[in-house]
Amino acid sequence: MRQAGAAWGLAALAERLGDRPVLLVGADRDTVAEPDVHFRPLVDAYAHLPGFRHARFDTDHALSDSRVGLTTTLASFLTAPRSTT
Repeated sequence: MRQAGAAWGLAALAERLGDRPVLLVGADRDTVAEPDVHFRPLVDAYAHLPGFRHARFDTDHALSDSRVGLTTTLASFLTAPRSTT
């Protein structure tokens, strides 16, 4: 991924996904997908989109001790009313 750089960057997809609901989940203690490298830039790129939501948990990459919070966040996102326009 690092070698591919921007060509594989999800931030570049923001406008193409603008008409879809998007949930981004990050972890503060993630050493695999470091938040400042992989999460924060995406939040910044997608923040202006109407269907965008994000959640960040104080846990590791696998969200090991935040599974209930993750489940609640996902359920809320999946059951939220969506605009039909």
